[in-house]
Amino acid sequence: MKKALSYIVILSAIIIVGFLIADFIISNKVKERLSKEPSISYTSFNVNVLTGSLELEEFKFYDSIKDIQADYIYLNVDVLHYTLEKEIKIENLDVKGLNLKYDNSLAKENNNKNTSDAVSLVEIEAIKISQSTIEYKTAKGKKLRINEIDLATKNVQWPLDKNFDWLKNNSFNIKAKDLSYDLDNLHDLKIDDLSFENRKVDFKNFKIKPKYTQQSYIEHIEVEKDLMTLDAKTISLEGLELGKNEDKLQLSLSRILVDSTYLSIYRDKNIADDLSYKPLYSESLRGLGFDLKVDSVLISKASINYQELLHKDRPPGEISFESVDAQIINLHNDINKENSEIKVIASGKLSKQSQILFNMSLKPSQERFEVSTLIKDVKDSSVNTFFAPAMRMKFDGKINRIETTFTGTNSEANGQFRMVYKDLKLKILNKNGGENHFASLLSNVFVNNKDVDKTFKIDKMKRDKTKSFWNYLWSFHLEGLKRSLL
Repeated sequence: MKKALSYIVILSAIIIVGFLIADFIISNKVKERLSKEPSISYTSFNVNVLTGSLELEEFKFYDSIKDIQADYIYLNVDVLHYTLEKEIKIENLDVKGLNLKYDNSLAKENNNKNTSDAVSLVEIEAIKISQSTIEYKTAKGKKLRINEIDLATKNVQWPLDKNFDWLKNNSFNIKAKDLSYDLDNLHDLKIDDLSFENRKVDFKNFKIKPKYTQQSYIEHIEVEKDLMTLDAKTISLEGLELGKNEDKLQLSLSRILVDSTYLSIYRDKNIADDLSYKPLYSESLRGLGFDLKVDSVLISKASINYQELLHKDRPPGEISFESVDAQIINLHNDINKENSEIKVIASGKLSKQSQILFNMSLKPSQERFEVSTLIKDVKDSSVNTFFAPAMRMKFDGKINRIETTFTGTNSEANGQFRMVYKDLKLKILNKNGGENHFASLLSNVFVNNKDVDKTFKIDKMKRDKTKSFWNYLWSFHLEGLKRSLL
């Protein structure tokens, strides 16, 4: 018995000493290998052969396009699985204080390198990344930064599959703060909080901010452009699915929710017109470059302010829409889809008493679309803020009803316009903003201003293809206003 016990003690001692020696040798070999990499540095290093763990502190790696730093890295490999199967299986990867900088604008020469090299899949049972930051510069030099990233997931394979199946993993979740992105030459994108969990993406305080003031932004453009401010309290993307059809990306969502949004659009027209071709929405959907499918988009409690500066010596014309709610049903760009009609339903107000209804239907496979609008109980004060500075005229009275229905194509629109009002008069303004009484009197001689209820047929109204869809819509209404008033 004593002899057997002695053998066990001796054997155990040999195994322990063997592990210690192996641990020492492997640790030194790993250190030696790392020391030969001038782009890698660290302040603390620990390897445990028995547990298969590796610990690094103050880790740094850099090359021509990326800079990676981490306060702490813990990696635990399943040694038994590797011994039996010759496959690497990571039981746990824990990274704290990761700071990743990647400059894709410098990666052009490396795009085609090593693309044909076989890469072995690595199974990872658990990943946890916390208190991390990512900075990314696109090939065009645009910058993206995300702070305070916390990521956790289980049972994944690396490299991640190109069909995005890992997004379906219910354990995969991300939380982050302070996303900023260089959207274009006039605007920045800011998001205070974002998260992903159970195929749902949430954005809080989603903002598009102008880089310049309304007075100075035209110094940074060559042709007319809108200067926008957007502030959405929350945006939620539900039922997110990503995939690939051959090399084409597929994006599918069950619902998009946009709550409590303020949108301001400012256009200074004292610069050259943008004469480039403006596609309609159906053509824009076809040209996205990826497959899109969204069951519904719901927008609630939005407000929209539009300002247009026509003359430097006058204030901009301004019009505001409040209490805007909108729904887009069956948003997609599949030209072969059986149920292909996209419907847009929206409502809003110009004032507390007024009502605006907008309905639209279109199909991505064709340029033809249908629109109907209803505008009720519009007081002069709600539209004069636009007409007075822009056209030196005001309405005096109330518009009871404007109704339109029309069908449009990329070339022309055909439909009907109805307008109902009582005692509506025009006031013509002088340079100082006061009424020019003689001009007003003369104008009202030619204006139908009492008990008007007229319906007009508008045929073959040509579209200016250098203008947007909304200009197309406004032009149809303007044509109807002219025929009703004169």
